Amino acid sequence: MATTGILKFLNSICVQSAVYWGDGMKDGYGGEVFSIIKQINCRWEDKMEIVVNKDAEQVTSKAKILVMDDLDLGGWLWLGSLADLQAMNSNWQDPKQVENAFRIINIEKTPLFKATNAFVKYVYV
Repeated sequence: MATTGILKFLNSICVQSAVYWGDGMKDGYGGEVFSIIKQINCRWEDKMEIVVNKDAEQVTSKAKILVMDDLDLGGWLWLGSLADLQAMNSNWQDPKQVENAFRIINIEKTPLFKATNAFVKYVYV
């Protein structure tokens, strides 16, 4: 099936690692707790683009990232491996404490040709 071939191709070009934090939950003390922290594969393009954020405001993104996973609007991404992040930052569980970790400000999902449940997914940070 053509969809399988396209997904295989997309997986083959997502060769960079990124650390993903799901959208944080309020901890009751003015901070956030991030229950989802994982390494994902992606294709990270440092590319500034005007996008619309969740408040319907035009903002400039820092990067456009092709991902295979479903990610949360408001989640965070950092380009690099989880092992590298843990080795260089003792506060790695909090993306606000990680230099060059960025909040996801927009998500695009486009269905693959003749597909209803397979998508090309771009996130903008």
